[in-house]
Amino acid sequence: MKDLVQEFVEAVRPLAKQLSEFGDQVATFVRENPDFVEGLKRYFENIPDFHGEIWKKGAALGWFPNWFMTLSYDTAVMRGQSELDRFMVDHITNHLDQLELELINRYEKRREILETAFNLHRQGVYIASIPLFLSQSDGICAQNIGSYLFTEHDKRGQRVSEILDQVPEEFEKILYAPMTVNTQYMAGIGKSKAEDKALAPNRSGIMHGSRKHLDYGTEINSLKCISLLAYTAYIFDRSVKA
Repeated sequence: MKDLVQEFVEAVRPLAKQLSEFGDQVATFVRENPDFVEGLKRYFENIPDFHGEIWKKGAALGWFPNWFMTLSYDTAVMRGQSELDRFMVDHITNHLDQLELELINRYEKRREILETAFNLHRQGVYIASIPLFLSQSDGICAQNIGSYLFTEHDKRGQRVSEILDQVPEEFEKILYAPMTVNTQYMAGIGKSKAEDKALAPNRSGIMHGSRKHLDYGTEINSLKCISLLAYTAYIFDRSVKA
């Protein structure tokens, strides 16, 4: 038995030496780079705020996370509109069937409307799919927190604040960050410049038939509306119910 112990000690001695040397290197780096270490500490302390700001920016650019999202979303947001558009078009298109199933499984009473909207999207009839997606985002929000997504801004903000007070996990709070942004979806009809429309379709302009927003029926706008709808169901699926 003594020989076995000795053999084990001899076997791990090089590893112990390497670990000790590595520890010395880390200690030296910490002493010589206090600003880096302090910055790293602040980063980990503020991860919720950091990711919350990224997701707010994503919402302002017309896109939202969902059940199947990865950290690649954050990277795409930070690279700007063009990169985010490319990433999300691929993501939503590749997960279209899964997103539809997730939505229907959670909102069975909306099945006929959801199936119709997704089928219209697949057929390329975007002028019809987009209003249906927008209406269901509005309805799912109201169903869960008693406030409509697009019209009752103050009430929605109050209800989101109340929900956040009940949510213990920081990640759950990050999920709601996009709900605090008044995006192009929710903007007034007057927000009709090309740069505004590049962000997202304008719900008021579409639903009121404004002549300034008759060009909304594009594939990317339909995909963005699916993104918003999936996000709306996603956050209420994972968080406190009203």
